Amino acid sequence: MKFRLRFALVTICAVLCALLMACNTSAPTIESRLTPGQILDDELLTEAIRFAIRDEFRSKQLPYQVNTIVLDGRVFLIGSVQEQAHKELVSDIAGDFRHVRSIQNELYVGELRTVGEANRDRTIGTSARLALLNDPQTRAQEIYLYAHKGSVYLIGITPRAVGAAAADVVKYVRGVKTVVLLIDYLD
Repeated sequence: MKFRLRFALVTICAVLCALLMACNTSAPTIESRLTPGQILDDELLTEAIRFAIRDEFRSKQLPYQVNTIVLDGRVFLIGSVQEQAHKELVSDIAGDFRHVRSIQNELYVGELRTVGEANRDRTIGTSARLALLNDPQTRAQEIYLYAHKGSVYLIGITPRAVGAAAADVVKYVRGVKTVVLLIDYLD
């Protein structure tokens, strides 16, 4: 029951975001490059991979901090695990799904993020999103942003100039240690 409700909410949010983005700007966005079916497939795949990772790690009673983002069938894994074998396990779990085109495993191996680090990452992420919204070159682009242990990961489908501009904007945000571009360039 919870999965159906969550699925319905995710679907409604994806459709509303697509409509709002289409109304607000004529600049191309991820939604304008992907069909509604592809967007829905990515959302469903994201949830399925998250549940599979959660179930595997809970059954083995292993701590983990993994965020999964799927964009056009490409899976991005960001977060922390304690051992290299756990990192490989997460990739194997994601790779078991039929519609996965590629896997970009950016998991940090070592100590998991503390509560203080998680709070700092939330602050960094919020500041970086605001900086991207305030920049005229990156304002209209939808770029997924995730902060983990001071590193900011930018994920999206953009022209090369926009990706470079986003990296330049984010690297000056207070607290950012590194910027990792995981962007599929249009040109």
